[in-house]
Formats: sequence, C-alpha cells, structure tokens
Amino acid sequence: MTTSPSRNAPRRAGFTLYEVIIVLIVLLLVSAVVVPSFSGFLPSFRVRKAGDGLLAAFSKARADSVLTSRRFRVVFTKNPATYRIEYEPDPMNSPATFRRLPGEWGAANELPVGVTFATLEGTQPDSETTEDCLEFSTDGTAPEAKIVLAHESGDQVTIEIDPADGRARVVEPEEESP
Repeated sequence: MTTSPSRNAPRRAGFTLYEVIIVLIVLLLVSAVVVPSFSGFLPSFRVRKAGDGLLAAFSKARADSVLTSRRFRVVFTKNPATYRIEYEPDPMNSPATFRRLPGEWGAANELPVGVTFATLEGTQPDSETTEDCLEFSTDGTAPEAKIVLAHESGDQVTIEIDPADGRARVVEPEEESP
C-alpha cells in the first residue's frame, strides 16, 4: 500500500521567490532615499571628530602643565594638517627646549581627510621650524587663542582658549540675523 500526499499535510515553512523579490525592492527604494542624506553628514562628522581630538589635546597639555610644573605646548603643522604635544623637560638647565611627549600624544595626529586649520589666531611661530605653537604655562594658563577647523565642504568648528584659566571650549557659530 502506497501513501499519497495528503491535503492535510503541513506545508514547509519559508518564503516564496516573489516575497523575497518584493522585500528586496522595498529595501532598495528605502536605501535610495536614506543614503543621500548621510553623505552630507560625513564632512560635518569629520570636522567635529577633529575638533574633539584637538580639545582633548588642549586639555591634556593644560592638565600636564599644572601637574608637572612644566611648560607644555600643542604644535600645529599646516601641511599636512597635524598636531602634537611637546613639553619642556628641563626648564632650569635647558629653557625653551621642547621634546615630543612620549606615546600617542607626542606623535603627529593627522586631521581627517578634507579638514584643515583655517585659522590659528593667538598661536606663536616656533623659532626653529615653520610650525605654530600654543603654549601652556606651569599654572595651566595659555594666551588667548582661536583655532578654526574647516572642511572643504564648508563645515567648521571653532575652539577658543580662555586666557584666564587656559581652558578650551567649542564656540557655536553665530547665526546671521536677517
């Protein structure tokens, strides 16, 4: 006796080819609408990320200058756009001689692709190189400074140094009044 497939037998679970194709078409349509909005977000993210890194470097240099009673400085190179931290190891015997901070902070931190130093107001040129420096004294203060990071798409981040206490902060862009 042979058994034939019964009409009451359970169906296999799964999707038909038509269901899969319709889901793929819907996903493609949604991604075609969403992806272009993220492409404008990328330059803004790069500038903000660079600003966060530079703010961290300022905070590190300021804190280390107070903790060690040594002068620290953040050194800026315009081409390629990099920054690093240096310190004065022996201010009594070798004043104004700076060395790179050991580790990652002393290495050249390159800005993301398309981001440059648009403005370096308040920085001092290094007498031995073509680089600019922002120096933190042993009490953590620094000269008044304004650093503007800009992306070629027009996005910008402005960081200001308060001369009273040497703290760095991001300044929001002023909206133009009509």
